[in-house]
Amino acid sequence: MIFPFKTLTLKTSEQIEIESAQLKDSNSLWEFGHALAQDHTFQVIFPDEFNIKPEDEPKFIEDNLTHLMKLALVARHKGEVIALVTIAPISRLRKMSHVVSTSIGIVEDFRDKKLGRLLM
Repeated sequence: MIFPFKTLTLKTSEQIEIESAQLKDSNSLWEFGHALAQDHTFQVIFPDEFNIKPEDEPKFIEDNLTHLMKLALVARHKGEVIALVTIAPISRLRKMSHVVSTSIGIVEDFRDKKLGRLLM
């Protein structure tokens, strides 16, 4: 699914740009995920369980851009990825297509600024 480019303003007056993850984001998204895995404050995985390879990111992005029921939404501040939201169906059955898995990750510097609320 493709989400068009949009600018949001946080409660701190900082400008955030959001849009669907693009192929150009591959390296940034891998670095973002790797950094989040190291910060286990809110993570459900341990750092050694982060087994995604940088070369896996383009397929993840392409899958989210072309699948009508999936979304990978990236938030950037000054060009740097600061948040990622993913939404994907948990079943291939059409009757269950309304049931989805949602995840959100936000770098520590942008937590407690209502970014998660804006992204949801």
